[in-house]
Amino acid sequence: MANAVEEKTLCDDDIRYEKERWFSHTASVVFGLFFVFVGVPIWWRTTTVYRADLPYSEIQQAFNAIPNLRIDLEFVIGSEEVDPIAAARFGEVLQETFARMNNVKGFVSVKYQGTVRLALQQELQQLNALTSEELDSFPGDSGEKYVFYLVRRLKAKVTLPYINNRRQIFLALPSGKSDYVIPQAEAVCEELFRPAALSRSFQVVHGEPINDKELLRSLKFDPTYTVVFSLLVSQPDQVLASWDMSTAVPEYLYDLQTALSDYVDIKVKSQVLYYEVLPIQPKKEENKGYYYMTPKDMPHLINPVEARLGSFVDTNPALNFIVYVPTREQYPLHLHDEQGKKVLANSFLVPRWGGFYIYNVNTTADSYPVVHQVDMEQVFSELIPQLRSLLGIAPISESKILQQPTVRTDSFSHWEIDQWLRQRTVENIGTTTHALYSLSNLVQNIRNMIINDNISEQVKDSVAAVQQSHRLLTRGAIHEAFLASKEALISAEKAFFDPSLLELLYFPEDQKFAIYIPLFLPIGIPLFTSTLAAIKWFRGKRTDQQKEKED
Repeated sequence: MANAVEEKTLCDDDIRYEKERWFSHTASVVFGLFFVFVGVPIWWRTTTVYRADLPYSEIQQAFNAIPNLRIDLEFVIGSEEVDPIAAARFGEVLQETFARMNNVKGFVSVKYQGTVRLALQQELQQLNALTSEELDSFPGDSGEKYVFYLVRRLKAKVTLPYINNRRQIFLALPSGKSDYVIPQAEAVCEELFRPAALSRSFQVVHGEPINDKELLRSLKFDPTYTVVFSLLVSQPDQVLASWDMSTAVPEYLYDLQTALSDYVDIKVKSQVLYYEVLPIQPKKEENKGYYYMTPKDMPHLINPVEARLGSFVDTNPALNFIVYVPTREQYPLHLHDEQGKKVLANSFLVPRWGGFYIYNVNTTADSYPVVHQVDMEQVFSELIPQLRSLLGIAPISESKILQQPTVRTDSFSHWEIDQWLRQRTVENIGTTTHALYSLSNLVQNIRNMIINDNISEQVKDSVAAVQQSHRLLTRGAIHEAFLASKEALISAEKAFFDPSLLELLYFPEDQKFAIYIPLFLPIGIPLFTSTLAAIKWFRGKRTDQQKEKED
């Protein structure tokens, strides 16, 4: 009896033990499966860096694309001596010349397309009676087309070739020598449309090393500039100078702001700073009784003064123009060039920064301070050419090839705006594609860089705008092409400098192991070994059951 009870107890213990083992191994398997099929996917999902799609192939194509600029020309033969047959022959020679010019290799391709026609009778009468005053207002609306008038002689006393403020060029046409015009026209096109300068601009912004002082002088394009004029009065107790900037800005900068208003926003600010003395003691010219500074002194004038020019906190690129009133002991103060000669302008330009102008005020007086009102016409006549140069507008200078009308430096001709638009469009396309290409390489090389949807949209918008700008350039629509390139540049820079790109940029892959191994190893090893033991137990259990059935 006792043995039977003891056997029953042992049997119950075995059953209980088997049940406990079954529950234990089942729990291990469940935990293992839960970890593999639930925990790991959740961890993977929550730690995966989100990367929206980018148009890599389109970015590569845009980076490799070369801008093709179309220039539309029309040649009007204003001579009764040229018959239609001679005009047709001239047109054939002209097309051959354009074909040769269009095949010139470069980073930017300029394609010339021209037509030839005989002048109408009314045009002949107008050309023959044209005076010098009427030359800049010759009738005719050519749109964005450049019109070359080939004339036998002009009543106007000008030297040909001549370009007026519009897109009209006047070339001399010798009697019976229409082919003589071809070399002149080719030289004018090189001077006016500057294909070599456009290629250099594209090279620089596309990352190609090149040394070009003209390109390094102008400020990088931005939709908005802040121009700050600062009057530095070194001794207000001796010379109390002041200016009326509120009246001068509309008078002298209105034409500049208006001409560029569709393309760039120019904000103007001014300030007057007192007790600002130059950190360099000028040298004295004993024979001529004035003080002077050399080109070696000029770089040292900017840094000490620049610290005082930060009154305007602005995120836009700033152009600083300083008008310095010397002290009584420095009067008169002038600048010398590298040859030791006096600089007539008494000013110098600081590339991509601004300009510096020394404004001398006669301090000889019976009583002090000497109250002086700054001559704004004198100031702006010196600073506006510097402003034009810093904005990238070709300076007005007498060309050896093409004569220009004498105009005020604060006004612009149509072809000057066209030059600026072509230059800036090429630069914007190059800067945009280079930024997109750099971003594309970063994203592909750094796998943990976050790419949000807004960055993807900005990149796609930028690529589409670049492609649109290329198409417009091939159609000769320079104004619309510039606006498209401007939109592309804005979108590309927003995407490239988006703060979200830096969130995990400085989190290398090897640091992940330092974080995840201490977290998962203490959990993973026991879970793995227990799950493996459970699987072995269930397989052994199944084997025992099969043997029992066979027995």
